[in-house]
Order: sequence, then C-alpha cells, then structure tokens
Amino acid sequence: MNKYIVRISKCKSIEVVLRVKDLIETHREKLLQTALVNLGQKIIVDGIFGNQTARAICKVSTNKLLNELNRLETSNSDFSYTNDKEFILAYLAREEGDYYHWNKNEVTYTTPYGVYKHANYNEEIIKYSDNLIKKYKIKETRKGIKELNKKLISEERAKIRNLVYELYMRKYFDKRLDKILRGNKYKHLKLSIFSFSINAGFKRAIFKLQQTIGCYPDGLLGPKTLDKLNNINLSDNELNIRYLVNVKRYYDTLIRENYNKYHIYKNGWYNRLRRLGLKI
Repeated sequence: MNKYIVRISKCKSIEVVLRVKDLIETHREKLLQTALVNLGQKIIVDGIFGNQTARAICKVSTNKLLNELNRLETSNSDFSYTNDKEFILAYLAREEGDYYHWNKNEVTYTTPYGVYKHANYNEEIIKYSDNLIKKYKIKETRKGIKELNKKLISEERAKIRNLVYELYMRKYFDKRLDKILRGNKYKHLKLSIFSFSINAGFKRAIFKLQQTIGCYPDGLLGPKTLDKLNNINLSDNELNIRYLVNVKRYYDTLIRENYNKYHIYKNGWYNRLRRLGLKI
C-alpha cells in the first residue's frame, strides 16, 4: 500500500494524498474508484486499491477529483447518522481538511478536521499535537506545520481522529446538538447547524436558528426553542434554506465590517453554503 501512496505523492498535492489515505483507512476505496470512473478513467470498481487506481489518480485533474469526491460523499451521506463517527470525520475532512494547516490571518495552527489551537488550547487533541511537534523537532510555523503532515504515521493519524471525535462529541453533541440532531425530521437542517457550529461556535449557531424560527435569540438551546422548532410548519428544505440565508448574512456582515481580514474566506464560506443546499 505504501508504494502506491508514495507514487501518488509524486504527482499530487498533500491534500489529495491525505484524502486518498483517509478513504482507504475508512474502507471507501469503491467511492474513490467511482469518482475516477466518473472522470473518464477505465478502471474496475472493485474496492481493491492497487496500481491501476494509483495510476488513474495521477491522470485526473486534482480539482476535478476533489470536487467529484465531494459530490459523491454528499449525495451518499445518510443524515440520520449525523453523530456517527465516520460520518462526522468524513464530513469534516471535506469541509475543514484532514491535515494540519495554518490559515492566513490566524496566529497558530488548526488540526486535521478543524480544531483551531487558539480556541481549544487545553484540549487533548492540542496537547497531543504539540507533543508531535516536539517529537519531530518541528517549529510551530506555517512551514513547520506542513512538514508535520509528511511525518505522521498511521497510529498517530488514528489517535488524532479519535481525539477530534471525542472533542466534537463532548463540545457539540452530548446533551446539546443531540437534542435536535436525532431522527430525520430536519435532516438537512441538522447538518447545517453542526457545520456552522464548527465554523462559528455553538452559541452563534443556535442564535441563528432562533432568528430563523422566530424565537428569542439568546443562543441557548432551551425548551422554548425546541418546542418552536418541533411545531414550526415548514419542510426540512424550507427551514434549512432560511437558516443558511441567515448564516450567509452573518458572513457578509463580517466581510463588510472588516474586509481586509475576512474577504479571503468568502469563497470558502460560500462553497460550504452551496454544499449545504443554498443557491448563491
């Protein structure tokens, strides 16, 4: 397996390499092969990652491959399993990246799956990441963080996945989002709330939900908010679109009030909204 990953690393970016490794580790080789076939590659969709699959990856456009994988993963997602470990990690890998990175205008790094160190300084995933930086004698800089991705072994990647999942379950799901994320009544809205929670914080995500459903916006997920949500006479799609419109207004306000800081995120934010169902 390693020889194929090495081969891909010579023709594709680290983002593609890590994406392929994640698909292999989560036993989704068929999804990868389906994406390649859809892009015109003549390979067999058998779930076996070998020379033909590796060669096909090198032949296709990087952007087209990533976009097709996004499309397939979105269309195949079962929103009734929103708090399933693999669903959460696959979604976050697509939206936040499954590799260490250091975004422009930020003071430090973000872990795979979107945990920003500055906002989660005392969390186990950050402590573990800091220890990895020390272990590999890497400087905590943009350049150093890129190098860290190349040095991680499979056991360390698995540990990162587990720690990130534990953090998200405790911080967003347990006794919080689980109150509204269970069941299928508002399956698309559920994912949008989770996505915006990761991006802007749980309280702000609930604040936007309350604005959407006409409830007093205090950012607290209490009985009045839940009662209003459960009795509102709107379809899942209608409510989801209204919620996303409010989220877009929030992004637009940030950009308008501090253009130099936030305009670089506009395309990424808008693409996230499009994938969640908003036509922009």
